[in-house]
Amino acid sequence: MRATTGRELHLRACEAYERGEHEACVEAFTRALEVDGRNQFALCGRALARLKLGDGEEALRDTLMCVRNAPRWYKAWYRRAQALEMVGKEAEALNAYAEAKRCETTGDASWVMEQVDEAIEKLKAKIDAKADEALNAAVEASEARRKADVESEDEEMARRRSARRKKFQAKLDETKAENDALKASTIGVKNPLMGVYDANAYLDDLEDSDD
Repeated sequence: MRATTGRELHLRACEAYERGEHEACVEAFTRALEVDGRNQFALCGRALARLKLGDGEEALRDTLMCVRNAPRWYKAWYRRAQALEMVGKEAEALNAYAEAKRCETTGDASWVMEQVDEAIEKLKAKIDAKADEALNAAVEASEARRKADVESEDEEMARRRSARRKKFQAKLDETKAENDALKASTIGVKNPLMGVYDANAYLDDLEDSDD
């Protein structure tokens, strides 16, 4: 008998969710994660099903793994924000919602961002209505930490981009020197074999390297 693939299990989970069978959805996503434990889509889907079941703590665990595996995916942060709000961590939830907005830069998820904006407004109104000084202080402290984290991340990204540019330029300079030397050594030679440099071969280094 053929083994069920992770993709098939994922599809079963999605179908169960559409039918409102959230427990079956969780079970199918769990089996899919046994095939690939780092699958961000399965983790996010299982978290949503658990949120529908009111299981905020388990959803929180799923979303933690999800944002670790896909830290720049807006939906991972959106689900994490929902889980944090469900377990009563309003200050952290606000920051997670804000992170979801920061991660979504393509405009392809405008409907999700509308939901995020609505969730932020409702949560802020809920916090204001509590008039809890300790909670307001926690929100301010959490926002300050997030601002510091964002600035640190932006600085690190700028450093990496600068390092990639320098690496790319060094490769260009090295290849130019090699070609110049080859030209000089073949002056007067009929039909010399010239070195060929394709700059595109190094564009991937510029975009993808973390050095």
